[in-house]
Amino acid sequence: MTVPRSGRGWKLAPALVAMEAEADRIAPNRSRASDGSIGDTSHQARKSDHNPSGGWVRALDLTHSPTRGWDTHARARQVAQNVKNGIEKRVEYIISNWLIFSKKNGVWAWRKYTGPNGHTRHAHYSIAKGQENNTSAWFSGVPAFPTAPLPPPYNPTPNPPQ
Repeated sequence: MTVPRSGRGWKLAPALVAMEAEADRIAPNRSRASDGSIGDTSHQARKSDHNPSGGWVRALDLTHSPTRGWDTHARARQVAQNVKNGIEKRVEYIISNWLIFSKKNGVWAWRKYTGPNGHTRHAHYSIAKGQENNTSAWFSGVPAFPTAPLPPPYNPTPNPPQ
């Protein structure tokens, strides 16, 4: 199943349609539980690239699904590295695992993200205005550093002896 690609007065940017299709080719069995395009009521109440602007939705969320072949956080770092290397020009910002990758004072970097959603179940990709129709490849090769699994919950009470 794909994310909604159009509605009354809006279309998902073709660059992001291409991103979702590429993720599906790389990991055809990936979970899509947290995939998203058009903003819900919560997004509509605030500034978000999930809300249409000029007829375009410029944001896409891709679910973190490492057991099904899609480590969305590693892929976010891969795209961010391509931005830093000057290879990727479409990105406005990326949010992934309580971090935001954006340009500040002319420097692209990952910084702490303090928004209402830590984007741990998905990564959020926003593209720059004017980049809507650039459908070139987003992901190349295998990310070098997979995301470490989350540690088990802390249990302050050890199991009693039996």
